[in-house]
Amino acid sequence: MEILSTLKKNDLPTADTFDAVVKKLDFPIDKDYLDFIQKHNGAAGFLNDEHYVLFWEVVDLIALNPYYKHDPKGNNYFFFGSDGSSLGYAFDKINDAIVAVDFYEFGIAEPTYIAPTFKLFIDKLSN
Repeated sequence: MEILSTLKKNDLPTADTFDAVVKKLDFPIDKDYLDFIQKHNGAAGFLNDEHYVLFWEVVDLIALNPYYKHDPKGNNYFFFGSDGSSLGYAFDKINDAIVAVDFYEFGIAEPTYIAPTFKLFIDKLSN
């Protein structure tokens, strides 16, 4: 995942903050993603000319999940970032995949499958 080296990364999360997000997880999260946020606490930038990503900081992962508290289906997703606009990226806890969700159409439109792992998610968006 060398492409991630081009992103602007945040300061490391505190051990307590990182532990708090790990305790909040109620599904087997991708280990590459967990390693990424532990080392970089989120990041932002372009993966290529078309795809900008904003990976949320650990404190935001805690505060913003579940993202859709008013909708029971919101518990099925663990959001970890966005395209910097209206498209959110989340782990689908039921289908064990990473999906894209239009923030404005949640509950109306189905999420779009992107990849089964964080590494493949990065590969797909960067190519």
